[in-house]
Amino acid sequence: RERFWAGMREVVEQVCGVVLPVVEASAAPYGIANRCFQILGFDIMLDHKFRPHLLEINNSPSLCVDEAMAMTPEEVAAAKALSAEGGRRKRDGICNCMDMQQPHGHKECAVDVAVKKAVVCTALDLLSGDLDLTGSLEPRGWLLGSLVEKWTELGGTWARAGTGGALRRHLAPVLDQKLTTADLDIVLKAKKTAPQFASQSRGFGAEFGLVEWMEVLTAVAVRKYGGDGPEALERLVR
Repeated sequence: RERFWAGMREVVEQVCGVVLPVVEASAAPYGIANRCFQILGFDIMLDHKFRPHLLEINNSPSLCVDEAMAMTPEEVAAAKALSAEGGRRKRDGICNCMDMQQPHGHKECAVDVAVKKAVVCTALDLLSGDLDLTGSLEPRGWLLGSLVEKWTELGGTWARAGTGGALRRHLAPVLDQKLTTADLDIVLKAKKTAPQFASQSRGFGAEFGLVEWMEVLTAVAVRKYGGDGPEALERLVR
């Protein structure tokens, strides 16, 4: 077991050592105050002696936690029949996205949830130890875990979770006269017109989008409850 993990560490350290100068040069323009980070996805194959062999590295791995499950023609027909009985608004559970060529469904993958939640929470904990991610966000394990869980539930990307519609659906229970949909639009517009956001939005990695989404929620929480950003965010999430 120790030899296995030692081999994995060696692969990761060698790769990071090669790309470190490029990463440092890319992050330099933003300065220490806007510290950047990136999550890499290593695809590693083990041989018959459990020795690791690097296949590829993904510089923007998906943070979605669902998996596509193929549906048989009988299951498709049954799902359509069930949808018809429930009315047009009831979803039939049939998906035709690019994850699989044939009709399929999606379900939460326990492995993805465990691994990706641990990776993202650890990365954010490392940053939040001495860096304000969302104003002055302190390390709160349960809070980060809840945010990551909701982020992945909404799609795990800024394109899905960072829209006005997604924000309205997520925050519908707390909308009232003090916090309206117009307030959500104002916060999103302010975020999207920020110079740093405009320069990076086309190449959003999932981890960068998550931080931006947390900042949007913090701004919304302050408009709703006032006071300190982290405390307001905690009240919003609870």
